[in-house]
Amino acid sequence: MHDPRGFHGAGLAYITSIRGACHLMHLAFPVEQGITTYPEAGFQENYIGQTSEGKAEMIKLCEDLGLPCNSLVICEFVAWTYSANELAEIVRVTTGFDFALKDLLACGERTWLLKRGLGNMMGVSKKDDRLPKRILTPLKEGAAAGSVPDVEKLLREYYEVRGLDEDGKPKKEVLIQAGLKDLAKKLHG
Repeated sequence: MHDPRGFHGAGLAYITSIRGACHLMHLAFPVEQGITTYPEAGFQENYIGQTSEGKAEMIKLCEDLGLPCNSLVICEFVAWTYSANELAEIVRVTTGFDFALKDLLACGERTWLLKRGLGNMMGVSKKDDRLPKRILTPLKEGAAAGSVPDVEKLLREYYEVRGLDEDGKPKKEVLIQAGLKDLAKKLHG
């Protein structure tokens, strides 16, 4: 239903998703399609779907903002109707924790790193960060004709932005900074 040939950022989110090509692990679709922009979270406006340029930072932010919604059981369609600050306010009001947007994003980052690290411990690596051959075959007609994500570029930039090593594992210092010292020790000794 969601073809990465039309939206390369969504393709990157599929490539690096913790549980396969899952559209619920991020907020890429409303951002990349211009439905909502969350400028207060650092998103730019008007992403072009059929380009691989500038998508790594966007997807990291989409994951960092989307994963807490998933954890809080907030439907992503509902999340689209709120600003990023309002999503943080929902957490603050319902939990009583002094939560700001930066805390929500840090929580999303920590969740992503934890899930990825656990996957790494079970054998997931860079070799698993891929799209099916069929999706990398350009369409001959339609709105996405001739467009395919540049997987190498997307992964290279994403690994840098996310703080992953050349094998797709979160770097030790990134895990420690996110408060995941035990995971850092298990992954890196």
